[in-house]
Amino acid sequence: MKTTATLVLALIILVFASCQPSTKKKTVFENSLDTISKEMKEANIDSYTVILEDMDIDKGDNYIHKYKILKVSSIKQDTITKDTILTSTTTWMPVSKEFFMVNEKNLGMELMSKQNDSISKFVSPPGYSHYINNEKYGEWREDSRSGVRTWQFFAGYLFLNSILRTSMYPVRHSNYSTFSSNRRAGKTYYGNNMYGSGGSYTKASGSGTSWNKSSKNSTNMKNSRNGTRYNSKTSKSRSGGFGK
Repeated sequence: MKTTATLVLALIILVFASCQPSTKKKTVFENSLDTISKEMKEANIDSYTVILEDMDIDKGDNYIHKYKILKVSSIKQDTITKDTILTSTTTWMPVSKEFFMVNEKNLGMELMSKQNDSISKFVSPPGYSHYINNEKYGEWREDSRSGVRTWQFFAGYLFLNSILRTSMYPVRHSNYSTFSSNRRAGKTYYGNNMYGSGGSYTKASGSGTSWNKSSKNSTNMKNSRNGTRYNSKTSKSRSGGFGK
C-alpha cells in the first residue's frame, strides 16, 4: 500500500513538472530588421532604407543575410534643407529559416524603410520607398521623341544613380504607377522580372553575391561560407546639393 502511494505521488509530481514552462534557454533568432531598427534608433537616425544585399547558407546550415543601409541626415541652412546620404553594409547576420525562405525571392529589394517616424516593412524595388517620386531628390521628365516619362535625379543627388543603378535601369513613370497600385493591393512589385532574386537588375548589380553564385538557390541550397556576428561598417558616403 505504501509503495502504491509513493508511485502515485511520484506520478503526480512528474505530470506537474511537465506542465511547467521550460526554463531551459532556447536559441532565438531576433528578427534582423528589428535589430537594425534598434541600432538606428540608438544612433538617432530617423530616416533610412534597408536593402537585402546578399543571402546564403553557411557550412553549418545556418541561414544568413547581409544588408545595405542608406541613412539620411538632414541639415537645415536658412530656408533650405540639405540631405547627406550615407551607405553602409553589414557583415553576415543570422536569420531564421522562416525569415530566409520568406525573402528568398527578394535579393536586391528593400525590406524595410523608415520615413517621417513611420517604419514600413513592405518589400519594394531599391529606392522606390523614399527616393523615386520624391520631389526633394528629382523629378519625372518626358522624352520629347518617345513621350516616355522617366525619373531623373537633381544634380546634387546624381550619385544616387550609382547607388540605385537607375542610369542602367531607368525608372519609368508607368513602372512606378504599377508599383503604387500593387502596394495599395498589398502585392510586391518585381517589374516583369526586373527586380528580386531572379531579376535582370539584381543579376547585373549583384553578380558577385553568394546567392547568385550558388547553383542551388531554391531546392538544393548551397553551403558556402561561415557566418559571423555582424557589425555595421560604413562603406560610402555622399552629400546632396541644392540645385536641380
